[in-house]
Amino acid sequence: MAARSGHHYGKDFDLHAALRDFRHEYASRLPAIKEEDYRHFETLCLLLQQRGQLTVRAVLDGTRQPLCTAVFLKDKTRFYLLHSTTLPGGRATEANHFLLDQFIREYAGSTMILDFEGSDHPGIAHFYENFGSINQPYFFYHHNRLPWPLRLLK
Repeated sequence: MAARSGHHYGKDFDLHAALRDFRHEYASRLPAIKEEDYRHFETLCLLLQQRGQLTVRAVLDGTRQPLCTAVFLKDKTRFYLLHSTTLPGGRATEANHFLLDQFIREYAGSTMILDFEGSDHPGIAHFYENFGSINQPYFFYHHNRLPWPLRLLK
C-alpha cells in the first residue's frame, strides 16, 4: 500500500528528528523513561553514528514529511532495530511495513542479519513474524548470592 501511495524510502534520515518523533509519539505510553534517559540515549546514538555503527531510515510522503522512522544499531554481522516510530500519517498507509521491507531489500544479498529484538507484545511479535523472522530467545542467567535463609525468600 505504501509503495502505491508515492512514499519515498529515505536513507540517512536526521537522527535528531527520528528521536524527537519517537519521544513525541510514545513518551506518554512509556512513563518509566525519564528525561535523563532520553538524553543519554541520544548521546549514545550520536557516538555510534560518528563511528558508523548507527543507521537511520525513514519513509517520507510526497512533500518529504516523515511518516515513519527507524533507528538501527550495526555491528559486523547484524542490524538491531533499536526503535521505530510510526507517525499518524503513516499508519493508514502501512508505512512501517514499507520501511522494513525496503530496509531488508537494501541489504538483501549481503551477510547482514536484521535482528528485530523481539517483543513480548503479541501484536508486535506477529508484525515481525510477517517478515519471516525466527524466534531466538536470549539466554537469561540468574544467580542468587543471598545467604541461605534469605535465598529461600527471594
